[in-house]
Amino acid sequence: MSIVVAVTHLRLFTRPGDWDRTREFYEQALGLSVGLIDSETGVAMFSIGELKLLVERVDDEDEARDLVGRFAGISFRVKDVERACTLIESRGAVITAPAAKQPWGDTLAHVRDPAGNTITLIEFAPPHAVPPV
Repeated sequence: MSIVVAVTHLRLFTRPGDWDRTREFYEQALGLSVGLIDSETGVAMFSIGELKLLVERVDDEDEARDLVGRFAGISFRVKDVERACTLIESRGAVITAPAAKQPWGDTLAHVRDPAGNTITLIEFAPPHAVPPV
């Protein structure tokens, strides 16, 4: 039996000079709902359903400094990945891997935020379009 009830928070990191642009990326380009912005501590929290995404500012002396600008392993489900890429690219996002249908049927794209963190956009295939295993 699992002792884990749910995933509640995901954390991404940014350096001080990129924090405002990165925070704005998640708010404006992706349109996430802002729950908290604390410029003093350098934390912004966005709601995605019950899940919270935190964008945290870290200084070069902070132990988390090596976590900035990485492949985040975070996937955001979208209805139309090509349309989402076009929209967020028009808002300044960098598409690092264009939308591509995967062998299992879903379509993925990778996007880099202003801090250099790479996130994934995923469009699920309709149930009838999933290839048999």
